[in-house]
Amino acid sequence: TSERAALYRLISRRAAEGCAVLFTEHDMEAVFAHADRIAVLHQGRLIAQGTPDAIRANPDVRAAYLGNSDVDG
Repeated sequence: TSERAALYRLISRRAAEGCAVLFTEHDMEAVFAHADRIAVLHQGRLIAQGTPDAIRANPDVRAAYLGNSDVDG
């Protein structure tokens, strides 16, 4: 949606200004596109944290959220 696109533009601007930005998102492709560090919760527990590449490759995250298919960068 246009609201979502506007939010992501705002997040990008604030991050470029050096501001820390915390947001919650279930769309993993959006997370990979807009975050430089990610913490992943599953059933209320932290299962992983790191860069988008590390999260994308993490087997616990893949099992919980990404399924068994490959996710391209």
